[in-house]
Amino acid sequence: MLLLVPAGLAAGTVQIEDVGLRGYYAQAPHPTRIRLQVTNTRAQPQTLTLHLKIVARVNERLDRTDTFSQEISCDAGETRFVDVPVLISWWAIGYSIAEDLFLVVDLRDAAGQLVGRARRKLDYPVYDAVVAIVCDQEKLCQDVQSRITFSGTPEEQAQKGREMRFVAVREPPAMWWAYSAAHTVVLARRADGLTPAERDALEEYLRLGSRLVLLEEGGASGFLAAYGTGLATGVPQWVGRGKLVRLAGLRDPHFGGLFSGPALERMLSPSSRIYYRFGSTELGYLRHRLTTSFSFPSLGWLLGWLGVYTLLVGVANFTLLNRLGRREWGWITVPAVAVAFAAALYAASAAQRPREFHADEVAIYWMDERSGLAAMEIGVRVAAPHRATVTLSLPGAAIFSGEPRPSVFSTFMNLVSAPEPELGRTVRLGPPRRFELSLLQWSFQDFEFRHTRRFPGTVRRVDGRLHNDTGQAFRDALYVNKEKVYFLGALAPGAAVDLTAARQEPLDRHAGRVLFFMQYPSGLSEEEDPTERASRRTQKPADTRREWEEWRRLPGQPFAPVELIRGWPADGGRVFEQRTGVFFGLAEESVAGAELAEVRHQRRSFALTIVSYGPEK
Repeated sequence: MLLLVPAGLAAGTVQIEDVGLRGYYAQAPHPTRIRLQVTNTRAQPQTLTLHLKIVARVNERLDRTDTFSQEISCDAGETRFVDVPVLISWWAIGYSIAEDLFLVVDLRDAAGQLVGRARRKLDYPVYDAVVAIVCDQEKLCQDVQSRITFSGTPEEQAQKGREMRFVAVREPPAMWWAYSAAHTVVLARRADGLTPAERDALEEYLRLGSRLVLLEEGGASGFLAAYGTGLATGVPQWVGRGKLVRLAGLRDPHFGGLFSGPALERMLSPSSRIYYRFGSTELGYLRHRLTTSFSFPSLGWLLGWLGVYTLLVGVANFTLLNRLGRREWGWITVPAVAVAFAAALYAASAAQRPREFHADEVAIYWMDERSGLAAMEIGVRVAAPHRATVTLSLPGAAIFSGEPRPSVFSTFMNLVSAPEPELGRTVRLGPPRRFELSLLQWSFQDFEFRHTRRFPGTVRRVDGRLHNDTGQAFRDALYVNKEKVYFLGALAPGAAVDLTAARQEPLDRHAGRVLFFMQYPSGLSEEEDPTERASRRTQKPADTRREWEEWRRLPGQPFAPVELIRGWPADGGRVFEQRTGVFFGLAEESVAGAELAEVRHQRRSFALTIVSYGPEK
């Protein structure tokens, strides 16, 4: 019934204009823009509520519905376009893939009355590499597409014809998540012809981990001017977590190289188009180490106490009753000891678990040395000591990007797929953003968000000194280059530290872990191919005992930034291909302002700043 459009509704009250980027969209954790046309047919202003429902049908009797709600205000007779970020996933129930996926949009008035409905059957998400060309002339768009398509060898050209898709963007969107389906965006028009919001959207898209190519002949030279010097043309520069490439124009000899050879192979690899990763991400590792977690008894602990119980019941109890000549009392003492022992075990294990609700936050700020604008990844963990229904509220404008949960290969792989609970999620987009949670006893749910944040400055590197201009108070900091690890300790706002005076140790002493490398974060050392790390499973550790002891003691030790580099190859891997150094700084500060309605709760907040440095001038 949900998929039917009721008769009698005003025609054209709500219409679906676009899904993603001209119909291309990516699965969670990438948000998808839904562009809607909404018309207020009444003669007076009113507040309307949009309910966007992603209906994943597994079979005739089973489906899952995720609902995203957004309130809008419309003047009398007004028609307007509304952009709404949603998450779309074909993982429906557990690890079952939906047979069909539908987008259903309901429009309701302030009284909850249905005044409009639109629906669309969704195609599969794009698994090809999408290149978005931002241009203002059709011929220019065609020239850029042709230049990309016909670069490289004949075999590469044929491969691009099969696995690459192009989208001409004549009306640039004003939000970064509208580009989320694109692997690369090429700006081939004058940047000064874009509105400030459109320029901000491109910059945020870049900083949050994508690739932006600027063609100077198109008039883009004034855009991102801080990154206009310092590197040869065609060489990528790190901007936040993304890569910026500045070129003179279409005839630049470096242009074709971006879409051919090794660059094309990495661009078209499955890992760059389907979200999965071997090992832990930086955000996932921080969440594991810094937020509330539940400690359950180990197998050894259980076996040990089971042995004690066996001795107590089978030896001590029998010996005592035999001496008393009352062996028939065993019908009473054995059950009594069993009940008492079970109660003691339960109390002992429960004593180590939280007794209050928690709404813990961790964030990673991805920065570079030339700007105070940071790409922001936020993780929120809600933990419950008992069964309850609560509402998670976030006051900011961060975009919801999914609920991470381990896959069936949870020992070595993290997969962001369909959110829990299994029957669907209800999200009120706000702001504030609200999530209704049904929590079991001793359970938690994780949420991730993406956004940007502007700091007063960055962590500058000048003549062998690091200057903290971010305004953050780092309780622990670390600097790493290709040869050494510098332990900086606490770093106050406005403070500077001389690297030559800091404690220094060789990089290969702290990187290159083999036994537990899958558990350590790997993103920085494998920016281009997250799957290549799997080949390291065949390597032998240099010091097996040391690695084992290091991992065994880890849960009892406070988090240290040096843990983030242990999963790198001993030489740093891809970390230093376009970097000459990386800074890590851990601070305790409010991140997203997460709150839980209906219950008293505690909150812990941590933020890790990662700054990438290019070649020194």
